[in-house]
Amino acid sequence: MRFLHLRRLNKWVIWSVFAMVVFMTLMRFLFYFSFNNQGNGFKSLGATFFLGLRFDLRAACLLVLPMFILGQFSKLDPFKSNRARKGWMVYWVICMLGLVLFYEIDVAHYAYLSQRLNASALNYLQDAGISKNMIWESYPVVRLLLLLLVITFLMTWVIRLGFRFINKNAIVTKRINRFVEFPILLLTIVILVFGKINQYPMRWSDAFGLGNDYKANLALNPFESFFNTLKFRNISYDEKKVKELFPVLAKYYGLDPSSPLNFTRRVMVPDSTQIVKPN
Repeated sequence: MRFLHLRRLNKWVIWSVFAMVVFMTLMRFLFYFSFNNQGNGFKSLGATFFLGLRFDLRAACLLVLPMFILGQFSKLDPFKSNRARKGWMVYWVICMLGLVLFYEIDVAHYAYLSQRLNASALNYLQDAGISKNMIWESYPVVRLLLLLLVITFLMTWVIRLGFRFINKNAIVTKRINRFVEFPILLLTIVILVFGKINQYPMRWSDAFGLGNDYKANLALNPFESFFNTLKFRNISYDEKKVKELFPVLAKYYGLDPSSPLNFTRRVMVPDSTQIVKPN
C-alpha cells in the first residue's frame, strides 16, 4: 500500500482527519435517527449526507492544518521531538474537548428550538444567571458533562493510538518523496477546506439548496452553522429602507399607508371568557 510509504507526520494527519470525520458522521446519523425526519426517507438523503461529509472534511482539515504545517519543522515534529509530541497531545485534547462540546450544545439546542447551533445562542450570555438556571433545570447537566469527558477521552485515545501505531510501524522514506508529499497533501487539504473546485468556496448556505429545512439542518454541522452566522448576529433592520418600502408593507399587512411607520393595527378581540388562558 502506498500509504505505508508516507512520512509519519503525514500518516498521523490522515489518521486524525479520518477519526474526526467518522465521529462527525456518526453524529449525523444520530441526528437523523433522534429527530423527526419530517417525511424525508433515508434513500432520498444521499446528496444531503454527501454535502455533510464535505462540511465535516472541511472542519477536520482546519483542525489538522496547524500540525501539518508546523510539524514540517524538526523541532515541532511530534515524531522527532518529545516536547513537540507532548505539545501536540495537549492540542488534541483541547480540540477534541471543543469538538465534542460543540456537538453536545448543538444537540441540546436543536432539541429545544429545532435549529442547529447558531450565533444567536450567544445572546444567552447577556443574562448568564437566568441562562444557567434554565440549563440546569432543563437538561441533565451532570450526565452531559460525564458524557463530554468520556467521549473526549475516547477521541483523544484514538488520536494517540494512531500516533503509537504509526511510530511503531515506521518506514523510512526517501528524501525526495518527502518533498513531493507535502505539496500534494497541502493541495488536498486546501481543496477540502475550499469545499469544491470552483471560483467560489463551499458556503453554509449551500445546505439550503437541498430542498427543505430538514435536509439543510441534517447536512450542516455545528461549526458551519455557528461560525457562519456570527456576522449576522448584530444585523438589525434598515430604518431608511423600511420608510422607503412602507407603502408596500402597509398594503400587505393592512396598515394605514398615510401614516409613515405606523405599524399599529386594530384587531377584534373575542370575549375574554372564551379565551383559553396561556400556561
